[in-house]
Amino acid sequence: MNIQVERKEKFNIICVGEEKLMSSNIRDLKETILNPEYAEVRNLIIDLTATKYVDSSGLSAILLGYKTSKARRGKMVLCGCQAGVMNLIKISQLESILICVPTIEEARDYIMMAELENDITG
Repeated sequence: MNIQVERKEKFNIICVGEEKLMSSNIRDLKETILNPEYAEVRNLIIDLTATKYVDSSGLSAILLGYKTSKARRGKMVLCGCQAGVMNLIKISQLESILICVPTIEEARDYIMMAELENDITG
């Protein structure tokens, strides 16, 4: 699977370079999410700009990212979700827990605002 990870101080960005995210190719994404090398950062951005189709297995990998970030007391943000991906999120009734923004810049801003809020509230 074509995955690139960009490490930042407050978040990691996982860029999925696959048109389809499904059972035949999600193993690498799950391994990347769970990789101990990235565990010191609690926030995660998953860039799905190149992804046009996600099946239930792909959605489970996305939820793994959500659960992993939440367990680390962080946030996960999806960006660049195409219409088919957004449709699956809505059909699965996950739009209330999955944060989806159009661009990577907005995802970065969301994470930084959440970190600032966390710093203020403790």
